[in-house]
Amino acid sequence: MLAAANKAQTPAKVSVQVEASQGRRARDDAARPAPLAAIVRTRRIAIGAGRGGAGGKGKKAGGNGGDGEASNVRQEDIADRDDVQIDGGVGGDGGEAAEGQGGNGGHGRAPKVGGYFLIFDRNSKNFQKMENMKLTTFCDTYFIEGIRQKLADAGYGSVRALLELQADDPEKAGLSQGQINSLKGALREYLNHRGVAVTN
Repeated sequence: MLAAANKAQTPAKVSVQVEASQGRRARDDAARPAPLAAIVRTRRIAIGAGRGGAGGKGKKAGGNGGDGEASNVRQEDIADRDDVQIDGGVGGDGGEAAEGQGGNGGHGRAPKVGGYFLIFDRNSKNFQKMENMKLTTFCDTYFIEGIRQKLADAGYGSVRALLELQADDPEKAGLSQGQINSLKGALREYLNHRGVAVTN
């Protein structure tokens, strides 16, 4: 008799679906756009997740189910949505065993909502026309030479690259909390001098 395998406990949604407000479908109104306010109010986004594969069947023991991965989403990409649904991953079912114990169900990963290290208007004219200073020059100018090598080793070679940092990237690059604060202060000063306001 087959031993029951452990089941993943969360239902899965695997598709990625983006829905927007629909205008009236009547023929007379087909060419008339819906009011902007109505579109904004009803805009929603639903982001699905992965499901881990099922564990293999075995005689003595079933295989473990695979992990269900979830999405990594930038906060800025969903900030203008009124209704956001982000599903977590669903672990795969454990495999069945003919004589022994069924496999464990896989882990369902939680979605991650991240954000930029610095938040500012990336569409502003001042930012768009801003020069791209090299990393060495930037670190020398703003007195953060002590962290230049760590940033270079992590692949950052210019200010533009640093402005694309995600919130947890400096820590991943090996910077201490004090160095992270110094980097943020230097980047904030750099942007403020060029007419770009930072909001964090």
